[in-house]
Amino acid sequence: MKDYKENMKAPIYYQSDCNLALLDGKTIAIIGYGSQG
Repeated sequence: MKDYKENMKAPIYYQSDCNLALLDGKTIAIIGYGSQG
């Protein structure tokens, strides 16, 4: 059961994991709040 739980974790992404230049000049919206967003 331990392996199952470890494999079900949601990935956590950080600013260093993406190329923020791709978002330059774009409008970004965050939808949801807390566990919903």
